[in-house]
Amino acid sequence: MKRDPENPDGLRRGHEDRPFELEDGKRYYHLSAAARIVGVQPRTLWHWAHKGVTSHGVDLKVYDFHGWRLLIPEESLMALKERLHPQPSSKKLDAPNP
Repeated sequence: MKRDPENPDGLRRGHEDRPFELEDGKRYYHLSAAARIVGVQPRTLWHWAHKGVTSHGVDLKVYDFHGWRLLIPEESLMALKERLHPQPSSKKLDAPNP
């Protein structure tokens, strides 16, 4: 794939809360944006990112970009968000008949 001279690192820049797209076609979020999305403090997410796994057992698969920018793949971010804020089941429980 030919590199764009105006964007040599392959990141599509945009608003910080929007994902970055790398050359692999996957979407990644900057650590601070990911923290806002899942509702944790950036420092907490930073600690989890350096371990590679959260205290809730979610593997973050962090991408260390140029040794200083931590990017979290969208799939890991959504798994963490679901673990921290589970959505109620769409199935309705049948109420017992009196």
